[in-house]
Amino acid sequence: MKTNFEQWQIDDAARLKLLFKARARLSQEDFGAAHGIGSQGMVWQYLNARSPLNLAAAIKFARGLEVGVADFSPTLAKELEPAIATPSATEPALPVNVGHAATDTRRVPVISFVQAGNPMEAIDSYAAGAGMEDIFTDLDVGQYAFSLIIKGNSMEPDFKEGDKVIIDPDVNPAPGDFVVAKCNGDETTFKKYRPRGINEEGRDVFELVPLNEDYAIIRSDRVPTQVIGTMVEHRRYRRR
Repeated sequence: MKTNFEQWQIDDAARLKLLFKARARLSQEDFGAAHGIGSQGMVWQYLNARSPLNLAAAIKFARGLEVGVADFSPTLAKELEPAIATPSATEPALPVNVGHAATDTRRVPVISFVQAGNPMEAIDSYAAGAGMEDIFTDLDVGQYAFSLIIKGNSMEPDFKEGDKVIIDPDVNPAPGDFVVAKCNGDETTFKKYRPRGINEEGRDVFELVPLNEDYAIIRSDRVPTQVIGTMVEHRRYRRR
């Protein structure tokens, strides 16, 4: 690529493009208009290192994608601290979370829909890039972490259809945690975890509890059930 940009600007554009692909819920044209970035052409130029990304545009991208500037441009993020400390008279203070998000993000694959009302087919471990899409998290998740999209209403009001949850198979659930579990051998469901002691065979007994009381509780001593992983992050989108 013929460019006079410094390498950090090219790297920033590449990271921003990955984040945009994973997190943007609008087209480039609509995203640019909604967040004051400009035309579709201008958004494309920023994403493809055809125009240098400045701090003002970086903040707009960060807000629109709900990430920190540091997630794609550590260099520009360094300029935020003095701006936060001494906001101008005409510009509101920048929200602290814009400048202080972690830079060490993990790509997590979205691999299947979870039927929150009725169990669906089981899920397998996927690598980043092998799912329907990837999302990013700044959590220190395990190698086999994955994301699922809630479908159904058994976990309302806390979890609504379309919400995304990140599941980490390396995290053992504690009472009150939310888990994805395999039921009846092949079906999966997303529920609240509630331990119920140990049975005569020395095995843990637990319940999978829906938040919507119209749905039945699943008990591991009555239905063959295995916890696949524990929810470590919940994302709700205010605009669909």
